[in-house]
Amino acid sequence: MHSLRQGWDDIILQLNEGKAQLEGASSQWEAYEESLASLTKWLSDTEAALKLEAGLQATLQEKRVQLERLKTLLLSIGGQQAPMAMLRQKADGLAELTNDAQLSHDVRQLGKRYEALSEAVKVNEKIYIDYNYAHLKLLHSSPKSVSNHNSLPWLPATDP
Repeated sequence: MHSLRQGWDDIILQLNEGKAQLEGASSQWEAYEESLASLTKWLSDTEAALKLEAGLQATLQEKRVQLERLKTLLLSIGGQQAPMAMLRQKADGLAELTNDAQLSHDVRQLGKRYEALSEAVKVNEKIYIDYNYAHLKLLHSSPKSVSNHNSLPWLPATDP
């Protein structure tokens, strides 16, 4: 009878340990899914914001505003590096726990989108900085250019 009771207690202990492991895995999975959804939404929103910045602006003020928005996007992208790294860690942990290689693949794909977005914002920022510089250089190169620049549609009108 004693060995039967001991066997029953061992089964109950194993069941409780299994239940705790399942609850832990479920909690990890939920945290991963929340992080993935949040980062995917942020990434889509930021990609859309970058598309809105496409095209060069006509006035120097519009160019400056556009450049500031790009700098804000860069700061936002930089602020997402830690959450991206945490998502990778969560995916790696879950992949190890579940033997699901798709998790790591999904996060790598999201990481590629993140890197492409980061690079696109940096490239656009450089283009706009160069464009602003050329605009300012043209405006200040000589008195003749200041008086004649009104004929150029992309430059703002000035008083001579």
